[in-house]
Amino acid sequence: MNHIQELAEVKGAGKTELFSAKLADCAVAQSETLADIIRRNGSCAFGKRLGFAEIADVDDFRNTVPISSWKDYEKLNERMLNGESDMLFSGRAVCFIETTGTTGREKLIPESAMGQLAKKVVGDLRNAFLLQKFPDLLKGKFLSLANSSTIGKTKGGIPYGMASGMTLDSTAAEILALSACPHVVKKIPDQKTADYAIMRFAVEQDVRVVTGNNPARLQALIELAEKRFDAILSDIANGTLDGIDDIPAELADELRRHLKPNPAKTEELENKLASGTPSLPSLYWPNLKVFRCWTSGSIGRYVKNLRPLLDKDILYVDGGYGASEGKFNIPLPNGKSSGPLANFAAFYEFVPASDGNDSAEPLLAHELEDGGEYRLMITTHSGLYRYDMRDIIRIDGFSGTTPNIEFISKTSDIGNICGEKMYPETIIQAFAETAETTGTRFAHYCAIPDAERQSYTLCVELETEPDEEELARLGASLDADLAKQTIGYEFLRGQGLLGPARCVAMTRGWKDALLRSKTKPGVSTSQIKLPVVCDAEKAKLSEFKMTK
Repeated sequence: MNHIQELAEVKGAGKTELFSAKLADCAVAQSETLADIIRRNGSCAFGKRLGFAEIADVDDFRNTVPISSWKDYEKLNERMLNGESDMLFSGRAVCFIETTGTTGREKLIPESAMGQLAKKVVGDLRNAFLLQKFPDLLKGKFLSLANSSTIGKTKGGIPYGMASGMTLDSTAAEILALSACPHVVKKIPDQKTADYAIMRFAVEQDVRVVTGNNPARLQALIELAEKRFDAILSDIANGTLDGIDDIPAELADELRRHLKPNPAKTEELENKLASGTPSLPSLYWPNLKVFRCWTSGSIGRYVKNLRPLLDKDILYVDGGYGASEGKFNIPLPNGKSSGPLANFAAFYEFVPASDGNDSAEPLLAHELEDGGEYRLMITTHSGLYRYDMRDIIRIDGFSGTTPNIEFISKTSDIGNICGEKMYPETIIQAFAETAETTGTRFAHYCAIPDAERQSYTLCVELETEPDEEELARLGASLDADLAKQTIGYEFLRGQGLLGPARCVAMTRGWKDALLRSKTKPGVSTSQIKLPVVCDAEKAKLSEFKMTK
């Protein structure tokens, strides 16, 4: 029995206690995890090619297996998509996870049964720690903003879909029973109709925790409910769903089974409205305690926009660092974005982010330094071996000898015209400073490094249309705040190697268009990561720049 299976079998408080014990000796946990991955997959095509059977320990593995990228797996993965077994890992893929990252084209990443179980155990641990701190959450409902799990099937008949939906599907049955919204709503093909249905069901329930990766997703749903609150109240009273006649008949019939008249709830909410309570979550979810979402990286910037819509006492708990390839840490409900490395779920290696030498020997998890920033590489039960995630993580202390890690950015999400290295969090903080000092409200923004001009173009969507004078003031303020955030930018600006940042106004609807460009049927915006740093094409500068 490996660490994953051992943790999967333990129930209740024993699960968190066992994980906490495994944090004491990270080197041993990691060595045993790697040995299990190599042993299980020695007979697959990839393992035979690289001689997994001859690998004795961590050093052997690192001397034998080269650092990899997705192109190293594409041919064997194509065969797996066709239904073949024993390619990147032993056995057949149970599913494929579709990526929605900020870089590159979409991929379908294979998942083994053990890799799927590893993700489930990490998710269960995140839930267990949350429930330890907030046991009353089980007395109410939770609202998950996950996508649909299955989008389609591969040529070999294997399902593929989004990571968040598949995570929800693997959640324990006793937790799923507490969902504020029936899972069938995720099948509604029209996104606007689905969003309305989510809030029509959820407004009626005693929601105590909301989970969803992107804070902007919850903001959009709250604003939708505010605009259509009269319709929602009517539907709750009558046991109906506005728009159900436009939903495919079989799906509509399934939805109707969840609809019952509840005039008492409508009366309760109408009385609150009459007393002056606005149609916001404080009215319909008075017991909401926790919103679990991404609070780090480029997504964390949306939390600030959400705060005015929720009670000030709401605790924002980081949803955890992960990707289609795996789940990598277990944040504790303490308001921090960092959390102990899931040292049982994969084998990890780290390259110092400040080291420009790609041939440098990566460090192991127990060798990292507090406060250090590193590029992450993973080896998983699902057929990725020394795979470069192109993610930058930061170390925030240790639990035992296991590092607490926090996602910072994708390596491609870093501006670097002439050595300044502008991380997303730096740009986010500069915009926050400018917003506070100028009173500007940004609907969305991004920074485009312009190597030809040797400066940054800052694209902004504002709530009101700015004139040239206002744009100039914003550009000057942002340029000054960028200099305050990083010595590199200030130094290079002072030397004249970087020109002043300029502000460009984008037309209203720019952010929505960016989100739409990355969605598809069955996929909501909750998983979409809009980059803070990108090029002009990805920012749709030519299409949405206000001044042509």
